[in-house]
Amino acid sequence: MRILLSLCHILISASSLRNEQHFPFLQLPAELRNAIYDYALPCHQVRISDTSTIISRPVVLVRLADDANALWEFPRSRQLVTLTDICRQIRDEAKLLTLSAHEFSCYTTAVSGAFRQFRGTLGSDQQNAITHFRWLAVPADLKLSDGVIVGLFGGTIAALRELGSLRGLRHLVVEVSCRIRPRNLEGFESTLLQMVKNELQRVGRRPNVTIEWQG
Repeated sequence: MRILLSLCHILISASSLRNEQHFPFLQLPAELRNAIYDYALPCHQVRISDTSTIISRPVVLVRLADDANALWEFPRSRQLVTLTDICRQIRDEAKLLTLSAHEFSCYTTAVSGAFRQFRGTLGSDQQNAITHFRWLAVPADLKLSDGVIVGLFGGTIAALRELGSLRGLRHLVVEVSCRIRPRNLEGFESTLLQMVKNELQRVGRRPNVTIEWQG
């Protein structure tokens, strides 16, 4: 009995030492682990583009090429590689963070081409992992009359409905070009906001929509 008690004491001491040296991360609730993953990963804006674009701030360009083996480039941060290499459970939990941790963006003209082609390279679970998108709106996207928005062009409507194909979309930022000069800023924003929401609701999407201005 004395030997058995001594052995139990040794095992308990060894277990306590391991817990001091290695935090029991996988014993945390899943919600808390996901919050830690989000905190550990950097957030990028990923610009989907089929042409070379000069931009004024650091973003990652995803360029589509004719070569199917180089269809798209995507940032794999050192933090993500480290996370997915720890063990199978963490890899399964964090594998979609390459998509959910980033904000994707593109111009209207790229939605039906580059974005659709990009989306075609993803599985359904990967597509649904995209939650944040930034639509870059230029004057050619909107029907304007003396600084007042009176409607959306057909290509713009089709682009918004294409974005609505993202079932996980929760946040859409409409970034309006500074070349647009609205007569009444508040009225312009409220009208555009309602038009965008209406088109997304037609395909069953109700993300949080906000408007920002370039520059």
